[in-house]
This record gives sequence, structure tokens and C-alpha cells, in this order.
Amino acid sequence: MTPFCLELTGIKQEDVDAAPPYPKVFSDFTAWIGPAPFELCSWGRYDVEQFGADCARHGLPMPDTFAKHIDLRELFARRHGIPPGPLTEALKRLKMTFEGAHHRGIDDARNTARLAQILLR
Repeated sequence: MTPFCLELTGIKQEDVDAAPPYPKVFSDFTAWIGPAPFELCSWGRYDVEQFGADCARHGLPMPDTFAKHIDLRELFARRHGIPPGPLTEALKRLKMTFEGAHHRGIDDARNTARLAQILLR
């Protein structure tokens, strides 16, 4: 991991080294999602694009079901007539606070899910 990523996330290199390999984790993730229909949502396109890059690097097919992706950052910006911005700013705009540690996957996912519940009503 780069020093930037280590600083940003607080993840340690030994945590990465001890983690299961990507093909196992991705298989578990797609099993957890379950069969279609579903739509992936994320704050921005980075996550879905990273899935594509990681699948390509590991010789895995990108599931067709991942093509239908909702960019919540763009949706929020359109609804509020503002430029796309950080998750924390969207939460503030709705008088919500970020819960957990910034740039930690599970905390970012939980906060994004809180916004998704509002945006996707």
C-alpha cells in the first residue's frame, strides 16, 4: 500500500497481506448480494470502476448485473442543484453527521446507505 492510502484509511499493510485473495472475496461478495434484480449504488463511480479493474487484473468476468449502477453522488447533486461533492458535505446538507471513521470501507458504506435510503425513496 502507498503511504497515501495508509494515511487515508488507517489500514495497515499486514492487514492487507493477511486478507483473503480478491477472487475469494469477490465471489463471497457476489454470493452475499444474491441473484438479480439489484442495482449497485455507490458515492461516485470509483467503486464500480475499481471492481472492473480488479476483475480484469484477476482474469474474472465482470458480472453483467454490475452494469446497472446508481451513482448517488451525481443523483444527490442533480436533486440539490449543486456540483458533485464529498459524502460528508451531502450528509451535512441533510443535517446528518458522518458516523465512524472517514475512508474506512464499512463506515463509508453505512453512511452511503443512510443517504441511499433518502435518495432512493
